[in-house]
Amino acid sequence: MSSTLAYVPFPQSTGLSQIHAPAQAANDNCFLHVVGAGNILEKQVGARTIEMTYNGVNRLTSHEDIDAGGNTVSGTKRILSYDSHGNVSWLGSQRFRYDSVEQPYRILGTVVGDYVYDGNLKRVKSVIAGKTIYNVYDASGTLVHVDEDTDGKYTDYIGKIARVTNGGWATWLHMDHLGSAQTGTDMFGWVSWREPTCFAFDVFNDAFRGTSCLFLSHHLLLR
Repeated sequence: MSSTLAYVPFPQSTGLSQIHAPAQAANDNCFLHVVGAGNILEKQVGARTIEMTYNGVNRLTSHEDIDAGGNTVSGTKRILSYDSHGNVSWLGSQRFRYDSVEQPYRILGTVVGDYVYDGNLKRVKSVIAGKTIYNVYDASGTLVHVDEDTDGKYTDYIGKIARVTNGGWATWLHMDHLGSAQTGTDMFGWVSWREPTCFAFDVFNDAFRGTSCLFLSHHLLLR
């Protein structure tokens, strides 16, 4: 899947930089088109073109899918509204409510949900569309267990090293530069899943489509 991002010129710059990941074919590139520094105006994800608009304080106010003729795809436009604290209060037909410490505790609209937090402001319970999920943390605040009660699924986390679902085989986790799990590998080092990203350098994007990937320690080998 290819991704293209276009940015609004704020502040204005006379330069144009294009950054892309290594690829096997031109349509596999992950491009960042940057004019100065500003907000993303357009994002190309596979066959989708998504356009975004912003208000005077650079908050996203809408996004919509655009077809090849430059017309809005029916039913894709979503308008965003904000409360006095800058929290998203409306996203399309979805409404969000926040507690006194600015954490969302309820979603209303097409999807209905409620969230419960502990004294450390960690989310410990979610009820979304009738499905209940419990989160358990250790003394340091690290997530160690997720119990998807409604679906009968549970996952144990071993720090940021691995996760085990329903007592099965471990999936080894590989983090991005922000500490979020970007890729999971099995016991033999084969990639089980990966999150698509589009940074200045992205070795896990679909530029490697059709290529087997194997992790050994912290190194990525291509076969």
